[in-house]
Amino acid sequence: MICIFAKDPERAKRRLAPLLAEEGAAALAAAFLDDVRALVGAPHHLWADGAVPPPVYAQQVGADLGARMLHTLESELGAGARAVVIVGTDAPTLPRAMISEALAQLEAGGCDLALGPAADGGYYLIGATAAGVRADLFTDIPWSTERVCRVTLARALAARLRVHLLPWWYDVDTPSDLALLEAHLPLLPQAVAPATRSFLARWPGSRLK
Repeated sequence: MICIFAKDPERAKRRLAPLLAEEGAAALAAAFLDDVRALVGAPHHLWADGAVPPPVYAQQVGADLGARMLHTLESELGAGARAVVIVGTDAPTLPRAMISEALAQLEAGGCDLALGPAADGGYYLIGATAAGVRADLFTDIPWSTERVCRVTLARALAARLRVHLLPWWYDVDTPSDLALLEAHLPLLPQAVAPATRSFLARWPGSRLK
């Protein structure tokens, strides 16, 4: 099962508010969510953090990001999924093939854990089978730092989990990330991230005008 982790758009892109204003940051977050839902396709479950446009499968549960992801993995596997992949909404240009690769490797028994390293040191995707769901992969992780993926991978390897690493990709959280996105989109097919393109075309400071 593919799960999308989504935050209330009004709270999702606070680091872009100085550049886009609060209304623009919220609109961009909503566009990211639309594009990620489209690229993931059906079936998927959307796990929401706060007020997220429907359809929402469930609300996230936990004190921090790690606890929320652990709860989601355990819930989905407990409901009968053979493998679960979690993606966020910060990478609207992420190729669908990477998500499919992670899920296929997990469901075929080729790995216990799948990780998609992000340019900022975190990860844009994590997936697991029951064998790969360990609390220490989600507890006492230095969230929101460049060490997240490195620490998670080190703990997985120390536990002798079979890990499938996906290609590098980038999240969009900061003004410099947004500049990268604007430079990247013209190189991609027009069908990629249409809602994001539409927002940027309306933004006065956009390079895509």
